[in-house]
Amino acid sequence: MFNFMLILQKVMLTAAQATLLAMALSSATAHAKDIITLQLKWHHQFQFAGYYAALNQGYYKDENLDVRIIEGGMDAPALEKVLSGAAHYGIGDSDILLARAQGKPVVAIASVFQHSPYVLLSLRERNIVKPNDLIGKRIMLSNDQGATQFKAMMHMQGISLDKVTILPHSWNLQDLINGHVDAVSAYAIAEPVQLEAMGYETSILSNQKYGVDFYGDALFTTEREITKHPERVDAFLRATKKGWAYAFSHQQEMAQAIASMNGVAARGITAEILQTEARLMRPYVLSDVVELGHMNQERWQTIANSMADLNLIPKDYNLDGFIYSSGVLEQRILRWVGALLVAALLLMSLIFLWNLQIRRKVKSRTVELQDEVQRRKQAENLLKIAGNAARLGGWIMDVKSNKVTWSDEVALIHEMPIGYSPTTQEGIALFAPEHRAIIERAVKKCVQEGVSYDLELEKFTANGRRIWVRTIGQPVRDAAGDITRLQGSFQDITERKSLEAFKTGQNKILEHIAANAPLAEILRETVALIEMQFSRCMCSVMLMDSTGQHIRGGVAVKLPQAYLQLLDGVEISSSCGSCGTAAFEKKRVIVTDIAQNPLWERFRADALRFNLRTCWSTPI
Repeated sequence: MFNFMLILQKVMLTAAQATLLAMALSSATAHAKDIITLQLKWHHQFQFAGYYAALNQGYYKDENLDVRIIEGGMDAPALEKVLSGAAHYGIGDSDILLARAQGKPVVAIASVFQHSPYVLLSLRERNIVKPNDLIGKRIMLSNDQGATQFKAMMHMQGISLDKVTILPHSWNLQDLINGHVDAVSAYAIAEPVQLEAMGYETSILSNQKYGVDFYGDALFTTEREITKHPERVDAFLRATKKGWAYAFSHQQEMAQAIASMNGVAARGITAEILQTEARLMRPYVLSDVVELGHMNQERWQTIANSMADLNLIPKDYNLDGFIYSSGVLEQRILRWVGALLVAALLLMSLIFLWNLQIRRKVKSRTVELQDEVQRRKQAENLLKIAGNAARLGGWIMDVKSNKVTWSDEVALIHEMPIGYSPTTQEGIALFAPEHRAIIERAVKKCVQEGVSYDLELEKFTANGRRIWVRTIGQPVRDAAGDITRLQGSFQDITERKSLEAFKTGQNKILEHIAANAPLAEILRETVALIEMQFSRCMCSVMLMDSTGQHIRGGVAVKLPQAYLQLLDGVEISSSCGSCGTAAFEKKRVIVTDIAQNPLWERFRADALRFNLRTCWSTPI
């Protein structure tokens, strides 16, 4: 029996050593220190700051990666460099989906910009503010940088590309300044800043405003890299995300580092311009809302559908294999299971023990995956909320049926159930009476003459609450040029209007003070301003007589004068309502129920007669 137990002990030790050795080899050979190349899509600027930070802060080195970052330009297209093997990774745009549809083995790893910064840039004096203004104009585009988004926008607006002159992009802003072209494709965070630094007023036409919302600055590689070096892909992505987090939290430092790179100063780019670029990037990256590099299958499918509408890719194109999904952890688990099976051949009893361990890990991994699915759903919801830009929603009106379709956010603004769709007349009826004629004229002119509008008006919600909204409406034409629908947005601007009114009231009070107006007039303006901010409250300012022992001459707007007269001359004490007690004790007094509070015993009947229920007072 002793010998058998000794042999069993040795066999178990050997099995354990074999298992640990297999696991150690699996981890150690994950990836040795590799030299890899990242091809940028354009010249050095802040839009690539995360990669520079990952390199400078040693995040790539921590992952055993020796990364070389190659500057882009007109003659260095990232897609060609990666497909030819001259670079392992590249920075592109949603146009890499076109390459995938053409049979190129391209895989999207992450998207830095949740909303593409590509815009059409013109000088303000050219008066190009909407797609229809482009008809008959000369536009410079680059096929691999934003051209597809522009074409999709024109398609959605029903404007044929035959109505514009498209020229190859020179990437020289002087062509726009000198009038050789009317508009150029540009990055909203870069070229407009450069033009404004040169003293020119710019006009920006964004695709997002007209329903085209692509990803931007997509990090991509090839299927070969994914298949042969999956752990290297994960390592590069991890380090890059750290780099972006560092870049956004050290913007001034990164701007100065980029400004010192070769060729940056020669292009007229300063550290100040780069810091402005960093600030403008935030709404496009949305790093406070979703994880850096976030991508979504449904969003890519929407982009694919837009390209299919332009006949650039087949209808219902299958995205399988295009969007990267890490399988490194699963591969490690498989190697681990294999090591356990080898050990199980030595001793059957270890199968049972390790099988329990595997089951626990699989269960834990399942929970992690479920949590990840839930987290991504929540992130998508937050992304939609961010896209609506804080109480901002869209609407569409069908001209023929007069039926209006509201987005969920618009329904919520009106305190209506989600999915509610009013008629045009019902929607106009919600505006305040004094503003209905204004919106009726604007809608009529938009339908009949194609004149867009941008108005700030008051409305009533379903619950009778009065709000301020900014409403924008634009015509949408069919292929024949006829207006078939209107589309636009609603934004609840009540808070801004309230703040503007408050500032106006403050200025009015200061003007009265500067003009040495009577004290009663100044106090009355102050009371009115407070009551405007708190519509359900009544405010007063009570004065003291020269002895400091009696209340004299209160000032009020909504509070009945008859009630104020009852308080005139009242001696302050420790049981003198809210105001008298506050003056006596020299501290704030809050009474939530006048009918029950003993401080109001002498004045309770008068207060209740004037329908006063609660009161707080503070000495000045």
